[in-house]
Amino acid sequence: MPLLPILIREKLLNIIRESTIHLCQIFLATANDINILTPQNLQNETFKLFDIKHKYTEASLDLTEAISLMKVNLDKFLVETIDIVRKNNVITTKNTKDLIDITPELTETLKDWSDWIESNLQTLQGLSSKLSEAKYAILKLSLARSKPSHLLQDYDLRNIRNLKFSLPNSISDRNLSADKKGISGWLYMRTTVGHDPKRVVWVRRWCFLQNSIFGLFSLSPSKTYVEETDKFGILWITVEYLPNESRNFCFRLKIQSPKCETEEEGTHVDIILQAENIGDLKAWINMLNFHKRYALSIKDENDPRYQLATRKIEPQFFEFASSSSTSTDKLLTSFSGKTLTLVEELKRKYISEDDIYSIIDNEAYHLKVISTPVATQLTHLALFSTFLSVSNYFPCATQANTWGTANWNDLSYLFNPLEGNAILESPKVLSASRFSVSYPDYYPYSLKVDDIQFRSIFFSVNHHFLQIPKELVLLRYSSVWCPNNKQKFSSVAFVTLNHIYVYLNISGFSYLKRIDLLDIDSIEYDRSPKNASSRMLHMQRGDGIKFNMSVFFTDRRAVASKLQFLIENKAMHVPKGEKEVLEIFHGLDEEIEKEKKFIKDNLSQTELHSKDHNQLLKCTYDRHFENTKETPLELMSRKVRLEKEARFYFQDSFKVGSKILFHVLFGDKSQVFPSSLFLCKKGSNLNTNSYWERIRYAKQDDSCQFELARKLQFGLNRTSNFIKDQIWLKDDNDNCKIILEQRAVKIKQNYYYEVDEGPIIVKFPLCHPLLICVKFIIAERITSQGESLKKCDLAILYKFKYIESSGKMDTKVEKLWLLENIHLNWILRYCKVEHLAISKKAREYLKKFNDREKMSNVIKLCGFLGVLPKEIVENDKKAGDFMQPVYINYDYLSLLKIFIKLIVFYLSSVVIRTAKILLALLMIVWKCFTKVNRSLYYGLLVASLINLFFVGKSIRSYFSVKSAEALFQNYANADQSGLQIMHRSLTLPDLDLLTKNMLDNDQVNPVLKRFDGEKNAYQYKETRQEIAIKRNQVLMELKILQNTENELVQGSYRKFLITERDKCLTTQNEISDLWVNDTKLQDYCMECFSEYDRLSAIPT
Repeated sequence: MPLLPILIREKLLNIIRESTIHLCQIFLATANDINILTPQNLQNETFKLFDIKHKYTEASLDLTEAISLMKVNLDKFLVETIDIVRKNNVITTKNTKDLIDITPELTETLKDWSDWIESNLQTLQGLSSKLSEAKYAILKLSLARSKPSHLLQDYDLRNIRNLKFSLPNSISDRNLSADKKGISGWLYMRTTVGHDPKRVVWVRRWCFLQNSIFGLFSLSPSKTYVEETDKFGILWITVEYLPNESRNFCFRLKIQSPKCETEEEGTHVDIILQAENIGDLKAWINMLNFHKRYALSIKDENDPRYQLATRKIEPQFFEFASSSSTSTDKLLTSFSGKTLTLVEELKRKYISEDDIYSIIDNEAYHLKVISTPVATQLTHLALFSTFLSVSNYFPCATQANTWGTANWNDLSYLFNPLEGNAILESPKVLSASRFSVSYPDYYPYSLKVDDIQFRSIFFSVNHHFLQIPKELVLLRYSSVWCPNNKQKFSSVAFVTLNHIYVYLNISGFSYLKRIDLLDIDSIEYDRSPKNASSRMLHMQRGDGIKFNMSVFFTDRRAVASKLQFLIENKAMHVPKGEKEVLEIFHGLDEEIEKEKKFIKDNLSQTELHSKDHNQLLKCTYDRHFENTKETPLELMSRKVRLEKEARFYFQDSFKVGSKILFHVLFGDKSQVFPSSLFLCKKGSNLNTNSYWERIRYAKQDDSCQFELARKLQFGLNRTSNFIKDQIWLKDDNDNCKIILEQRAVKIKQNYYYEVDEGPIIVKFPLCHPLLICVKFIIAERITSQGESLKKCDLAILYKFKYIESSGKMDTKVEKLWLLENIHLNWILRYCKVEHLAISKKAREYLKKFNDREKMSNVIKLCGFLGVLPKEIVENDKKAGDFMQPVYINYDYLSLLKIFIKLIVFYLSSVVIRTAKILLALLMIVWKCFTKVNRSLYYGLLVASLINLFFVGKSIRSYFSVKSAEALFQNYANADQSGLQIMHRSLTLPDLDLLTKNMLDNDQVNPVLKRFDGEKNAYQYKETRQEIAIKRNQVLMELKILQNTENELVQGSYRKFLITERDKCLTTQNEISDLWVNDTKLQDYCMECFSEYDRLSAIPT
């Protein structure tokens, strides 16, 4: 069934081809008669030929599509056939019913091939519509380029003789437009065969003119591969139109030998070529003349373009030189000392003899030769020959057997030309291959074969890349590239120290892609249970774009681990070289093979046959820094022991792997340290950390080969920025720079990380020096079988002890007095603050990752563990600059700051806790209210409103009565507040007069006395008695007021009168003239004398 569509399409193509050839022979072999070759006839015949070519091109594309699909279906058919045979290799025992596979390696290989073919089928099915669209797009484009002109004057042969060519004013590659850079296509060439008599024949040759070089391609006599003749510079060629030739559209190329300066001194070769139509004829003559005039306009003979135009280039390899027996082909094919035997060259330098012959016979399956866009009998050999090619500024046979005859120079870029990174240089004449490289002795043979193919595929199609990268291929794997969920492309990936090169070749459509390793954040394989046996790798770029790759014929765990190692290695301060990387890769492959062998040896044949034993393999194979050979369980025991030895320790749990957390805390871009340290001055410009350095001890043990160490630099603030430094609290020690060491003493990748910090010596007043050592332990949570749970614990351990002096760190003070114990409690509080700051900072980083184990985000934000290349050798752990202790001094002023901080802390705590309690009570009350029925709420609300109404009325009545009562009481008590009040005042003279008159009237009034004597006077007796009592009270009060005023007058006023009186006496006695003449003074003084006498007469 798979062959039927191909046979049908091939038969249709042959029919169309025969029709095309027959029509061309009739059209081109017509006698050159001016009456027949009229413009109208030429136009009609040209359009007929164009229509038949249209059908031929469409049939060719259909056949290409059918062949591509047939290849996959044929592979699937073969795999299914072999799988049927393979089932006979599985034996079932009679007693135990166990399944035994006698060919396990064949089973695994066939499974890989079956998955690969199924993936390719899915790829083609998903791309079937796109391939059809691309096929019609190619058809449309090719026909648009070859569509004949509709203008009748373009078919007038007489216009060819009058063609004129104009050159640009300046010579540069920019002046060469796309239609002027070159031309290529099929032409008929006149030649002869046989000896006596010679017979003239016209044969088809693929001719090209590119970069001022003209050459021909032809099929081999067996029609199975492409051959080439000599190539000539345009300056040795002269073109001439042949209107009198027996066939139509002919022109002659006169090629002079480059060794002769003139035509008379040597021989020249005449080639008569025939175009298929008048348009091709004019295009070839026009292009040949233009390039020759262009080359002649170059004045500098050292210009590479001029040198190319004057060269003759023989075939580089004998295997691809023209072997045709025609006379013209023999004249055009020559050999020189530079012509090589490709098989011998490859055998001598690069590939073994057996592999060479397997390549020639197309049986080099063990070399995994990649498929190329064009397949011929010598395609594989041509693929390896490109590695030795001198240049490809012009087409050559090796390139034609792999990439075809198209000019890919303007269509292939490893750099984006829109960003200005594509280097378009003018051609240069090279004497040696730009692909060649000297492989070092440590480079494996299998990688050497892959590297040759890599350079041939990626750099042979574009001559713009004059400098081929010197990096070698370190890894190659087959894959299916999935840029999204709908598209899949089978591909081959070549990995170097800095890049991933991806080559896609699907149904004749090719794509080259280079990915910088630094652009990829992470490469991980799918670990979900449903995809446990899948081949998927998940990749994420720095810009957030994600894509997947399915790996075939190679362990995906190994590929993921190697790629992740290369990503991290490139980001290091000084990355490892190719030799070290290959050694690490080799060790990783050995570990995986040993693990697979161990699992297979411990599983029965039934278990191996029934389930995927790859699920039992380790998840990761990390090949970065490890300095311990202890097992994870031994390291867990060490962690428990260290926690018991510590004075205090704090532990936090994180939902990420231990390596993730290690990068978050100690990566070269992480800001956790030193900003989270208690003694660090936040926001200081001094806060930095250095690269990690490798420390190796002179006396190494088996459990620890080396350590990593770095220095933290930060500004000192002994109150952790809680109290701002005022002028009266300024301390010079607060602005000093502190350098603290961190040392990674135990590293077991993905399981255990132990980092020491310090030591720090703190001196308090009236206390011994206090030695503080901090240890960070990041431990992976594992099962009893040693498997990771993808969670980890961070333990921060603190060791405290008082020592005798700063120089005696090994001593310990056993008996502590009260102040030293108080300081220990303070230190514990500060350790809690530091622990919370570290944990908070780490969780802030992880929150940005959404708590997912993605090395991409970790590397982007926290960086790698950049290790300097130099290695420091120390005799013991106390030697060297790294282990110097840090001294922190607390004086009385510093303790005052701490005391203030504690007071503020406690007060703040009380306020905050009280607020929390009140808020909690409010929340409880609110929750209780929310649980009550709404109907009850409405009833209570109505009742409350009614009660408020009656209460309001009662309150209003109460205050009305209260106001009336207050008004009555005020009136009754003669309280005139609120009424109009008149006040009178009595002076002392008025008081005397009043009392005197009252007394005199009572004594001398005879009328009153007579009235008193009357008999009816008794009825006023009580009233008059009350009035008399009132009068007596008033008199007493008046007397008291009079005495009070006397007391006041007897005071300051009397002193003032005495002073004035003395002044008047002095003036009268001593300044008599002034006294006599100033009457006002005399009057004033007399008033003073009389006032003094009056006051003196008042009894005291």
